[in-house]
Amino acid sequence: MGLILHGDAAFSGLGLAPEVLQLSELPEYTTGGTIHVIINNQIGFTTDPKLARSSPHPSDFAKAVGAPIFHVNADDPEAVAHICSLAADWRQTFGKDVVVDLVCYRRHGHNEQDDPRVTQPLMYSLVDSHPPCLGLYANRLLADEVVTTEELASWQTDVEAEFERAFENANKQQLSPQDWLAANWQGEALGSLVSQRKIQPTGLPTKTLQRVGEALCTVPPDFTLHPQVASLLENRRKMMATGEGIDWAMAEALAFGSLILPFDASVGQTPDSNPAHAVRLSGQDCERGTFNHRHAVMHDQVTGKRYTPLQHLAAGQERFTVCNSSLSEAAVLGFEYGFSLENENALVCWEAQFGDFANNAQAIIDNFIVSGEEKWMTSTGLVMLLPHGFDGQGPEHSSARLERYLQLVNDDADHLPGYGPHFASQIEAGFSVADRDNKGHVSLSDLLSFMESQYGLGHDYVTALAHQMHIDSSNKISKADWEAFMVRWMRRNAQRDNNLCVVNLTTPANYFHALRRQVNRHFSKPLVVMAPKYLLHHKPCASPLSHFTSGTFFQPVIADGDAGDNMSHAHGDMLMPPGKMKRLVLCSGKIYYSLAHARRARKQWDVGLMRIEQIAPMAVDHMARVINSHCNAELVWAQEEPKNMGAWPYIRPRVATLLHSLCPHHPATSALTPIRFVGRAPSASPATGSFAIHQSETKAIIDAALA
Repeated sequence: MGLILHGDAAFSGLGLAPEVLQLSELPEYTTGGTIHVIINNQIGFTTDPKLARSSPHPSDFAKAVGAPIFHVNADDPEAVAHICSLAADWRQTFGKDVVVDLVCYRRHGHNEQDDPRVTQPLMYSLVDSHPPCLGLYANRLLADEVVTTEELASWQTDVEAEFERAFENANKQQLSPQDWLAANWQGEALGSLVSQRKIQPTGLPTKTLQRVGEALCTVPPDFTLHPQVASLLENRRKMMATGEGIDWAMAEALAFGSLILPFDASVGQTPDSNPAHAVRLSGQDCERGTFNHRHAVMHDQVTGKRYTPLQHLAAGQERFTVCNSSLSEAAVLGFEYGFSLENENALVCWEAQFGDFANNAQAIIDNFIVSGEEKWMTSTGLVMLLPHGFDGQGPEHSSARLERYLQLVNDDADHLPGYGPHFASQIEAGFSVADRDNKGHVSLSDLLSFMESQYGLGHDYVTALAHQMHIDSSNKISKADWEAFMVRWMRRNAQRDNNLCVVNLTTPANYFHALRRQVNRHFSKPLVVMAPKYLLHHKPCASPLSHFTSGTFFQPVIADGDAGDNMSHAHGDMLMPPGKMKRLVLCSGKIYYSLAHARRARKQWDVGLMRIEQIAPMAVDHMARVINSHCNAELVWAQEEPKNMGAWPYIRPRVATLLHSLCPHHPATSALTPIRFVGRAPSASPATGSFAIHQSETKAIIDAALA
């Protein structure tokens, strides 16, 4: 049963309360009724009710949803008990919200140092002369001969003694980490418990992808599609048939479908080894998608019936929920945050209509999502999809305020995990343990055994990381290779100490892997996605099916020619070798395509491009690999946002630390300006309202980055 306590000034004054009430009857947001109890002190800190609201009662706006409102004298305990019981009966019987307005007063000030007589002298002269509730009720019981004076005194003594005992024991109680967790499985994020999650690779067998893709493109035979939707499904069928041109919406649908899909015994899966995960996506207009791309729900053009393909994949599948929300950010995002805590094995996503609309939910983000784990050990894997990109739509529809989320990340710009004497001694000791025969090298089997015994990591997880570092069972792992592996593992493992992951992706395949990774890690962190707008319908922004299959994984950094490079066909072998490049341009998100198209048009094959897909925590090893290979290149950071916004304030000091620690011989390390900024000038407004000026600014950025 949901029970919320409100202050009178807060219930009537804060916009969040009516936003929450408006959710109460919505099919995918109802909780079966909530009991709202207003502690009506008839004052808001120092503000009188006549200055705090326009209605007679603080509860009046609850009438908008037809909730019963009970006003009760809080000096009458029996009346309060009766009304609260009645409210509970209402909620249990009808499953709807109900409000109890406890009309009372605040005997003392707002806090210990506050004297309310300074601002409410007349009110508090009445309060001073008014008997406390306990005295009033005791006198009533005595007058009715229900109790004796001795019994009252005995009860009061017992209660006060119990309070004293509780106060004394509070300092003695030792809480375990489990006592604080909202969900039991999340203990491994604390480094002290073992996660119960079954970790699966994010890449999948082609057969599984085809199975999902076929279901996504199938509707009942008597279902009349809108011509545009029919064309969309036909295009999706071609994507799956040819294995080419998988766009953003299809990649998302494949990720969702693969997570809810039940195990497939024909490929050796079991319910235990391959559990399915429920998926929930909510937000304003998210069923179709603000930008007409998703069409997760289809509408029969004759009958008006709805059909959701992801709810009809296979028998025994997990639940898929997609729902348009009310025009609210704070209440809906707060609901999804709570949903993610109570449904720890589900992928829960909230999509803003435009990224900057999330400003209206900043209190939920700051107070709960990014800080809840540190404050209360309540981890969440909530995904926030925030459409972002400078397309000439003006200041209120361009920026998801990337800089704000990066500022909230709790990593250290001046420190790389895995470096320093403390880490070096740990790595040295580990190699000595694994190299039992003092041969000076170990095998992959030795590495697997060590990681399992020391850190409780499964062989699949360690093998995947070794594979990324080109270590397989045929290799002898030298001490240097061991150190490189352990440093990378320490830095990767350090992500569980970070409070937030922020990505600005450029390929549908990487989006697919990022979504699947959310429920296939040993720890849970919120994921903020700077979701695309223009790229949703930009044909070059596509991935081949081979980038989704087994053996593929999330790419935090994509450089020219890397495994995740979906534009390699555009430059082929025309690019100069990395060592001969004159410039390496680092970028993130949509601007990459502008740079890549301009580079091809201008035939500037001596400029390399590196996409930072995961901005925070920064994938320093991957970045260092690319920077060191471009050993003579000037480093440039290019972004669409003004200089005081976007990723630049986050990237600049961390690249300097990276260069010092991992690229000591690169010329940029000793340069006066290690990395040069290219982007819009500092501005109070995120973007211009003039499309012509937008185009001019964009051209200037491309020219400066490639010149």
